[in-house]
Amino acid sequence: VFKTLISTWRNYLDSPNAPFIFVQLASYRARPKDAADSGSWPMTRWAQEEALELDRVRMVPAIDIGDEFRIHPLNKQEVGRRAALWLLQDFFAPERFKNSIALPTAVPTRITEDGKIVIKIKNGKGLKTTDGKAPRCFSVAGEYDRKKRKTPAVWADAEIKGDEIIVAIPKDLPSPAVLRYAWHMNPDVNIVNDKNMPLIPFQMLLNVKK
Repeated sequence: VFKTLISTWRNYLDSPNAPFIFVQLASYRARPKDAADSGSWPMTRWAQEEALELDRVRMVPAIDIGDEFRIHPLNKQEVGRRAALWLLQDFFAPERFKNSIALPTAVPTRITEDGKIVIKIKNGKGLKTTDGKAPRCFSVAGEYDRKKRKTPAVWADAEIKGDEIIVAIPKDLPSPAVLRYAWHMNPDVNIVNDKNMPLIPFQMLLNVKK
């Protein structure tokens, strides 16, 4: 639906190549009670990213600048700055603003023999945490429990090595099936790249044999 909306506006304006910038849903509501407390917004954020399949569409992340009590957070200045950087770098002044903004995103992973998940981060140059502590908000979910009508999930320890993140598969999860990052309404994220852009939330299927 979102992609159709963008295409419809472009057609209406008779401007099929018009740049389109959108803001991914910011963090909102209370911090998660546990790893399984995901809420509904992670799936909506994920669906928003489908618009990036269209040409000349860019996304502004806001997972790190939300507001627990306001659905529309007050920090509009940083949202506007990030949108402006996309417009200047990719559309209006590419030579002057070259390499001004890039979003760190996870790409397909590998699992080591000792049960660790190695996540390669695209645009992961200078990957770090904002507070000098270990990366937060990684979790591993198990298979859906039809009897309890829920998906079990537990927090997972992680560390940064260059442009990769190493996540330990929790031993107390019987059947690890999905790796998640910031898969909550209001995750306490702390991972950024050298542009100080936050790591984009994600989930990916695992192929783990125990």
